[in-house]
Amino acid sequence: MSTSNRRPTEAVIPLVMISVSVVGLILVEQTEASSALRYANSVRAAMGWKPLPQSMAPYVDMADVTTFYYPPFVFVKVFEFPLLNGPSPPRLPRGISEERAVRDLARFVSRTMVYDIGAEPMEYTPSVLERKVKQAEREGEWFGACGTAAYMFSYFCRKYGIPTRFLLILPSGEKPERTSGGAELLILHAQVQVWIDGRWVTVDPTLGKVGDSAAPVEGWAYQHGYVITVPPPTTWTVETQWFPFWKLTEPLAHALALFLAVRSAF
Repeated sequence: MSTSNRRPTEAVIPLVMISVSVVGLILVEQTEASSALRYANSVRAAMGWKPLPQSMAPYVDMADVTTFYYPPFVFVKVFEFPLLNGPSPPRLPRGISEERAVRDLARFVSRTMVYDIGAEPMEYTPSVLERKVKQAEREGEWFGACGTAAYMFSYFCRKYGIPTRFLLILPSGEKPERTSGGAELLILHAQVQVWIDGRWVTVDPTLGKVGDSAAPVEGWAYQHGYVITVPPPTTWTVETQWFPFWKLTEPLAHALALFLAVRSAF
C-alpha cells in the first residue's frame, strides 16, 4: 500500500473509534442518570416528598467529579455512589420534612467523625464508604476529615433521593494550624449543597451545621477533643458533572492500542 493511501486510513480509524466510544459513554451516562432519578423519586415517594424534575438527574446519579484550582495546583476528585448496593444510611422516620432529614444526616456524620486528616483516603470509592459507615455503626465513630464527611453525607442524602453537589472552599488564613489547645484550622474544606424546597442550601457535615442559603457555612464544633474551625471563605467553587470524563480513559486506551495495531499491520 502506498504512503498516500495509508495516511487517510490512519487518520480516520482512530477518529471513528474514539467517536464511537464517546457516543457510547454519553448514552450509558444518560441511562444511568435516568435510572438514578427513578430510584430517587421512588424513595422520595415512600418518604412523602415531592418528585424531582429531570434537571436534578445529575445530582442524584452514581458519580461526581469535582475540581478546585489552587495555584499552581488543580485538585481533581472522583466520588462514586453505590446507590443500589451500598451500605444503609441512618434510618429516618417516614413523613419527616426534607430539611429535618438533612439536619439529622449531617449531625450523624459530624457526631460519629473523629477528625484525622491522616485517615483521608486517596480515592473516594464504595469500599472506603462501606468501611467508614460500618465503623460508625459498629463502634460509634470513624476516622477521617472533611472530604470523607462530605462523601458520606452526600451518599446518605442521595440514598434518600435528596440531590447534592460538592462545594469546595478556601477558608481565610494562609495555612492549616493546630493550636496548643487542640484547635484545627482548615486550608481546603469540603461542604455539600442540598436541593430542598426548590433551592440549594449549603451543609457542613464536618461541623454538623445546615446553612440557610447556598453560601458556604462558617462556624466551629468541638469533636473528640478538637475544636474544628471553618472561618469565612476566601473563595469557593461548586462543581458536579453529569458526564465524568475520567470514564473515557479506558475506551480511549483501547482505541489507541487498536490504532497502533492496525498501523503496524500495514
